[in-house]
Amino acid sequence: MSTGNALAHVDRQGVVKTLHELDNLIRPGGYLYLDSRNWDIAMKKYNRFLFASPFICTEGVRVNYIQLWDYHTDDTITIHILHAYELEGRIIRQEIFEKHLTPFSFDLVISTLNKLGLRNC
Repeated sequence: MSTGNALAHVDRQGVVKTLHELDNLIRPGGYLYLDSRNWDIAMKKYNRFLFASPFICTEGVRVNYIQLWDYHTDDTITIHILHAYELEGRIIRQEIFEKHLTPFSFDLVISTLNKLGLRNC
């Protein structure tokens, strides 16, 4: 079973509840695979702007990718994502996404998994 980087989409209590629910679904001898950003590092750095290197996709279209992170007083983050598609030096399309996330610590996950009797492989 895999979380697919989804745990940050719930609050901290939701992380613990989700791990308990996942534990109920794992068959004896089964595995739980956790995939997540390293929120401990992300919250220490407090990056505001993240710029990815542009890349070329189909038919020579260049894709520019920027993230803007807004940190809130309730320890949540809103990430604004901009994709700008460029062809022959002109922006031909823009896509803007917004994600509201609740960072969680590695310790919260490990302590919850330990209480459930799960071990790290």
